[in-house]
Amino acid sequence: MHSTTVKTAAFVCSTFRRPERLSEAIGCFLAQEWEGRKIMVVINDEPMQELVFDHPDVRIINRTERIPSIAAKLNIGVSECIEDADLIFHTDDDDLFAPERIRVAVEHLSGGVFKTDRFYVDTDPPVMVSGRNIGNYAYTPRVWARYGGYRDDSDRPFCDINLINHFDFYMAYHGLRCRRPEQPFMLYRKHTGETNLSTIRDKVAQIRGRSGDGEDFIRGRIELSPVVCTDWRWRADVDSEALKVHLVDPAYSDVDLSRFYAGLEH
Repeated sequence: MHSTTVKTAAFVCSTFRRPERLSEAIGCFLAQEWEGRKIMVVINDEPMQELVFDHPDVRIINRTERIPSIAAKLNIGVSECIEDADLIFHTDDDDLFAPERIRVAVEHLSGGVFKTDRFYVDTDPPVMVSGRNIGNYAYTPRVWARYGGYRDDSDRPFCDINLINHFDFYMAYHGLRCRRPEQPFMLYRKHTGETNLSTIRDKVAQIRGRSGDGEDFIRGRIELSPVVCTDWRWRADVDSEALKVHLVDPAYSDVDLSRFYAGLEH
């Protein structure tokens, strides 16, 4: 397989009516301990919000119309950075990640893809879980182009899972494995409140009804005020044994993949 020299790392983030959470995600990006170049592309498709942040490494694209699907939204984000990037990361606007995220991915990259299976969930206290999450992946433009990016699928509308499946197949087919980092670097926030999803076909009504994203939101120009994130307390005092929430690719371990642990929402 081809080797990859990473000089520029790009983060792609979709957002919708969550400027406060987005500011925290940008803060995590700014905190990255990475000697190379890094860029962040944010796609905002709430026409009544103009998000502004003046920083040379952050580009916010404010669309004046709603984008028809989350897959299309993320593909736009990748297209904005793919010519400059050597490695691409997916970042939800409401998730947090630690400053070694780029460095760990570069060190563990295998055949154009990095993946790990452990992350934290924002329960009280935070819980370390084992499963598949697109925030735990990074990919090169070459692999991205080979698999066609984020794909819409009427049977499985969550396009990040579609992409994960393609990456996992690619790695399994070529016998690629990634070393698991010693400690997870991402905190996944379960979706409550506003959602970053634009539309997911017929499920959008259910999601809106559950999240409560009605008409009560700030309109107009919003100047974001991200600060470099230094609060990593969510990483402390976690059990060494991860709670399993999804089937895990056998590249990680030889455990019985049929086992599931109860106590956490899928």
